[in-house]
Amino acid sequence: AFGSGSATAKLTVTYPLPEALNTTNLTWTTSGAVPWFGEDDTSYDGVAAGRSGGIANNQESILQTTVLGPGRLSFWWKVSSEQDFDLLEFRIGDASQATISGEVDWQQQSFAIPAGTQTLQWRYAKDASFSEGQDAGWVDQVKYIPEPPVLDYQLENQTVNDGARVYWNISASGRGPFNYQWRKDGS
Repeated sequence: AFGSGSATAKLTVTYPLPEALNTTNLTWTTSGAVPWFGEDDTSYDGVAAGRSGGIANNQESILQTTVLGPGRLSFWWKVSSEQDFDLLEFRIGDASQATISGEVDWQQQSFAIPAGTQTLQWRYAKDASFSEGQDAGWVDQVKYIPEPPVLDYQLENQTVNDGARVYWNISASGRGPFNYQWRKDGS
C-alpha cells in the first residue's frame, strides 16, 4: 500500500532563452556559477522572461549575445536584490552601460549599438555577504534593430560615346555585404 497522504509538489516550467527573451533571431549563451533560464513566474509580457541563476555570495550569472552594429537595442529588465551591493548590469563589450539594484520593477532600456561585432551582456552579481528580496534579475522583450546602410556617392554628369562604359564611385557603410545595381528609367 502506498498510504493515504501525499506530498505537495511544485511543477516548474522552463522556456528556452530565445523564446523567453522574445528574440529567436539571436544566439544566446549563459555562463557564470549558475546559468540564466527562461521562466514564466515573472515576466514583463505575461508569458516568459529570462531569469538569472540562483547564485551564492561572490558569484555571478551572465547572459549574453552578439550582434552586428550599428543598430538600436531595447529591452525590459527588473531586479530584486540587496540595494547597492547585488547588481544587475548591462554591458556592451567591456563597457558598463547601466546597473540596477534593490527592488526595481520593470523598466525599459534602449541603447545605440556601435558599428561592428558587439557582445551584449546582462550580468547579475552578488557581493560577499547578505541577501535580500528574490536575489535575482530578469530580462524580457529584447529587440535589436540594425540600422539600414548609408550610401555615400556623388554622381557627376558624364558624356561618353555610344557603347562606351560609364564609371561612378560609390561606397556604403553599415551592415553588409552590399550589392549595387544601377537603373535608368526602370531598366
